[in-house]
Amino acid sequence: MTMIELAKEYRQSGLLLKKRIAELRKLLAKGDLCEMEKFRLRGRIDTLASMERDMNEIAVVLEKYYDRRYKRNGRYSI
Repeated sequence: MTMIELAKEYRQSGLLLKKRIAELRKLLAKGDLCEMEKFRLRGRIDTLASMERDMNEIAVVLEKYYDRRYKRNGRYSI
């Protein structure tokens, strides 16, 4: 597997996470949940959002792995 192929996998995973976050936000917006369920759901959304952000950042690093002009992303370096 090449770095570009791996980057595509990370992008695809990021899109799946984004879709799940949207589903959970719709569930949260319905309003028929108790406060504890809302609290847990918000925590789950925050965790998935962090994972999505990481997936997208890592995808960029992998896409630019062979680009000599690309130095770093701040959190991830080559």
